[in-house]
Amino acid sequence: MTDNGGIKKGHGGTSMNEMQIPFGIMGKKIKNLGSTNAFFNSNRNTSWILARLFGLKNLPKSWSGTAPTEIFK
Repeated sequence: MTDNGGIKKGHGGTSMNEMQIPFGIMGKKIKNLGSTNAFFNSNRNTSWILARLFGLKNLPKSWSGTAPTEIFK
C-alpha cells in the first residue's frame, strides 16, 4: 500500500490520480477479487478495514474512511 497516489513526481492534490491508492489485502475473511476497480479506496479506509476484521466497535468519530463491503466474504 502507498500513502497517496501521484502524477509524475508530484502528489498531494485532489485529483483521482493523487487520491486513489493501490491496496492489497488477503486473508480468510477477504474475497479474492484480484486487481479491480470495483470500489474507490484511499488510505483513510485502512483503519476501518482493520477494525472490521478485528471486530472493533465504538470507533473514533474523527475517522473519515469506510470499510468497502466489496472486499469481505
